[in-house]
Amino acid sequence: GGGGGFGQDGLVNRQLSQKLALLLADALTIASGSLPPWCHLLPPLFPFLFAFPDRELLVKCSGFGISHTMYWLQEQRVDPSLREELRVAEQAMGHVTEMAGDRAQRAYDGLLRAEEAIDGQRIGRLRSDIARVQRGDGEGILQQAELLMKQHARVTHKLEVQFVGEHGFGWGVTQGFYTAVALEMQRRDDVVQCWRPTGLEAPGHAHEQYLQVGPEGLFLRPLAHGDPSMPKVCERMRFLGRLMAKALRDGFSVPLPLSRAFFALLMGERLGRQELPALGNTGGIARGFALVLEQLEAVALQRLPPQEAHAKAKAVGQLPCTLLAPDYVGPAMTVEEYVIAAEGEWPAFVDPAGLVRDATGQPQELVPGGAERRLALDETLLREWVEAVVKLWLREGVKTQIDAFRRGVDEVFPVHTLQRFTSRELQRMLCGHQQVVWTAYISDDWLKRGHARLEDERKALEEHIQPIGRLGKKSVVLTLLIDELLAMDNARRAKFLELVTANPRLPAGGLPQAGIKVAPRAQARIWAQTCAKTLYLPDYATAEDLRSGLEEAFANAALGGFHESTVPLGEPAAPRLSSANAEAAAAAAVEAAAVAGASVPARQAAPLHAGAQPPSSA
Repeated sequence: GGGGGFGQDGLVNRQLSQKLALLLADALTIASGSLPPWCHLLPPLFPFLFAFPDRELLVKCSGFGISHTMYWLQEQRVDPSLREELRVAEQAMGHVTEMAGDRAQRAYDGLLRAEEAIDGQRIGRLRSDIARVQRGDGEGILQQAELLMKQHARVTHKLEVQFVGEHGFGWGVTQGFYTAVALEMQRRDDVVQCWRPTGLEAPGHAHEQYLQVGPEGLFLRPLAHGDPSMPKVCERMRFLGRLMAKALRDGFSVPLPLSRAFFALLMGERLGRQELPALGNTGGIARGFALVLEQLEAVALQRLPPQEAHAKAKAVGQLPCTLLAPDYVGPAMTVEEYVIAAEGEWPAFVDPAGLVRDATGQPQELVPGGAERRLALDETLLREWVEAVVKLWLREGVKTQIDAFRRGVDEVFPVHTLQRFTSRELQRMLCGHQQVVWTAYISDDWLKRGHARLEDERKALEEHIQPIGRLGKKSVVLTLLIDELLAMDNARRAKFLELVTANPRLPAGGLPQAGIKVAPRAQARIWAQTCAKTLYLPDYATAEDLRSGLEEAFANAALGGFHESTVPLGEPAAPRLSSANAEAAAAAAVEAAAVAGASVPARQAAPLHAGAQPPSSA
C-alpha cells in the first residue's frame, strides 16, 4: 500500500499507522479486547511500518493488563477544563509555604475540589501502594529497592515511594527514587560487578565513587559459565529487569546510562564487531584490530594480483598507530611498531582485556589452545581472533545475564511487549539519552551526527519552557534562564533536569514531553516542585545572579531529600535535606492546615514498607 516514506521515523506506512491509531481511539474496542489480530502481529515483526507514538499507544492500551488499560483510557477522556482547574490549583499549592494557615487551607481545599471533579469523571482509580524507603549512604537504598521489587514485581497496583523522615510524596518523589537507584547501580565499589569496565577514569580520580561512562553507555561484563560471581550478577540483572519494567508501566524511567547494544541484545539481535568497546576504553584494542581487519578486507575485495595484494596488505601494518590508539601522543609509530611496543609481541588467542577468566584465574582462551597461538598481520588470523572476541564478549559471555534481565521484565509484564520497539527506542523509553539536547525531538539523524544547532535549541526552549503566573514569554528572567540553559554543558543540563523533574534525562519525545514550567517567586532562593515539573525563579536581574542561584540549587539537590531546608552555596554540606528538589507542597499544606486547626483527609493508598508483604494484586 501507499502512504510510506522515509524520515526521522524510518519507513512508516502512514495509512497503516493511522488505521492503528483510529482503532486505539475506540475505548470499547480496547476495553473489550477486540483489536484485530494484525494489531498485535505486525508491530513486533515490522515496527518500522508504524509511527513510534502509535506503537507506544498500543503498548499502553494492551500491554500492561486490563486495570492499567482502563486507567489510561479514562485519563485520556478527562475534561480539559478540569485539568486546567487542577493545574491552577497546583500552582497555588506551589506558594503554600508563603501562606498563613487559613490561606493554606483554602489552597488545599481548591486542590481537593479539582481532584474530586476529575475523579467524578472516572469509573475507578488505579490502586496505589506506598513503599517507605530509608534514604542512606552506600548500598542501603539499592538493597531496599531489590527487596521491594522482589515483593512487588507481580503486583498490578501502581507503586509510589516515600522516603522515611521526609515530607514529600507523589510523582516527583517516586521518580527521584528511580533516579537514586540508577545512580547506586553505577558505583565503582559495588560488590556485584555487572558492567564492563570503561577505563575512562581521569588520572588522579581513581577515588571517584561512580563509573565514568562514555557516549556508548554501559554494557554487561562478560563472565565464564562457572564464574562464582554469576549467581549474584544474574540476581542483580533480574532485579534491574523488574525495576525498569515497573518504572515503564507506571510512567517513570530509570536513568541508568545503558548502551544501545544492551537493548539490541535484549531484543535478540546478533551483535557484531561494531559493538566492541570503543578505542581508548577497556578492551578497545579489540576494536582497533577490527579496524585493521577492515583494511585488509578492503584490500581483498579489490581482487588484485597476488603479489600486489600481498604488498598492499603489508602496507596496512605501516599505517599510523592512531588507527589502534587515536589518543596516542609520542614519536611516530606504525601499527606493527605500536603492537610490538605495547605487547612485546602480537597478542595470543586469549581474552585481550582479561575480563573473562578461567578456573585458574588466567584470561580465558578464545579458542582451544589459544594461549599457544599468536596473532599476526594476516586477514584470516585477524578475522578468527576478532570473531572469537565478539563471541566471548558480546554473545556467550553475556547470554545468561541478559536472560536474567528478561525474566525480571517478564514478572511485571510479558517481555514480548517490548518487541514493538527498536533498541534505540527502548533505550530512550527506559533510560533516556545521556546527551541532553534542547530540541523538540531527538531524532536518529541527530544521534548519528552527534550535534544540534544552537538556533534549533533556542527555538525549542522558547516554545516548550512554559511560563506561568506573572511570567510571560518576554520576561527578563525567563530570557536569562534560556540563555543559561543554552550555555550549560551536558553535566549541568542533567542537573537542571534532575532539579525540576527528578530525572537527569529527557523523556523519549524530547523537550515537549518534559513539560517544564517556570513560575515567579518572591523569596530569594530558587525552588522546584518536581511533581508539577515547575521551577520557581526569583526576579533575577543579571545572568550572574541567576547562575549563582542555580548553582546553589544544584548543590542543595545533590544532598537528596524532598524537604524545605536549604544549604547556602559555600557552606559545609551538613546532612540536612534540600529545598532545591522540594516536593513538599502538599505535605506543607497539610502541616499548615493542622496548625490552623483544619481537618485534612488522609491519603488513600496502602502503605508498603520495604520489609512488608504487599497486598493482594486482585
